[in-house]
Order: sequence, then structure tokens, then C-alpha cells
Amino acid sequence: MNVRSMLPLLTAVTLAAASRANAQAYTGTVLYPLTTPSGFQSSAASFVGASASEVVGWGTTPNQDYEALLWTSSGVLNLNPTDLSGFDGSLALSTSGNQQVGYGANTVAGNLQALLWTGSAASAVDLNPTDLGDVLESHAYYTNGTQQVGDSYILTNVTGTGKFRSGTETDLPPEIIPLSVRA
Repeated sequence: MNVRSMLPLLTAVTLAAASRANAQAYTGTVLYPLTTPSGFQSSAASFVGASASEVVGWGTTPNQDYEALLWTSSGVLNLNPTDLSGFDGSLALSTSGNQQVGYGANTVAGNLQALLWTGSAASAVDLNPTDLGDVLESHAYYTNGTQQVGDSYILTNVTGTGKFRSGTETDLPPEIIPLSVRA
């Protein structure tokens, strides 16, 4: 039997297998509902923690401000910073272990700044790098529970990708490249 005569048979078997794979049914389970907390008009989830016991996101206030939220099996917590000066809005983007990260709008500085939380609004830490010169804005996108990764825009308009620790930025390994470059 040559390859040309086997082609229709292989095609038929491939199509039959593909149609069986497409016919599979998937089901999901709600671990706990993500309700919009009192005082917010709407809310959105951005990340589910690895253990699925925590979800982070944000809610929209009646003034159209965004405030970071943390949903757990116990309820929902507003993470918008209470002990940092000038923050009137925030978004939480990732959670792992007892850490949550995202960024907030600092009206005093006039920019967005990377933030780290450990389960409460009072725990907010400003991760905006202070050792890179004129940082226009920064964001924290991910945490593994001990380290935080984000980016910052500096006055030269080049985006730097970095690993934040206690308000400073440490270079990542060379295989990590900048997320983008602004013209």
C-alpha cells in the first residue's frame, strides 16, 4: 500500500478522532461566589490564586474610582491603601500565599505606583522604584508569594522589567526581556 492510497484513510481517522475530542463535555464548580461588596457599583476578578482559596481584582465605587479587592472563602476585603499618602484608587492583579500585588493611583505624585499587600488595606507597601531616576509609573503584575514582578516607565520612555523588593528594583536574569518600549 503506497502513501497516496493511505491518505484518505488517514484523513477519515483524523477527522473521526477530532470530532470525538470536540464532543467532550466540560463542567465547572463554583468554589464560592464573587459578589460585589456593599459600597461598590461593580467588581471584576483578575487572578485566581494557585490554591483557588483567594481571588483578587477590583471594584468600582459610585465616584467611578477603582479599589483593589481580595475575595476569600470568608468574604471580600477592600485593599485600597489606608496608610499610604495620596492613593485614591488601586487594582489587585495577582495573589499567592499571603501576598497580593497590583498598582494604585497616587494623586500626590500624579502617577501609578506598584503596590504589595499582605491581606489588608493597612498592609499596603509602595513598590515604586526610587533608585532608577525619574520613574513615570510602575506596576506589579505577579507574585509567587515571596517575590514580585512588574515594570516601570522611566523618563527615557523605555520600559524596564524588574523584580521588586522593598521598594527597590533588582535586575532579572538576561532571558527576561522588557515588556515594551514606548516611542
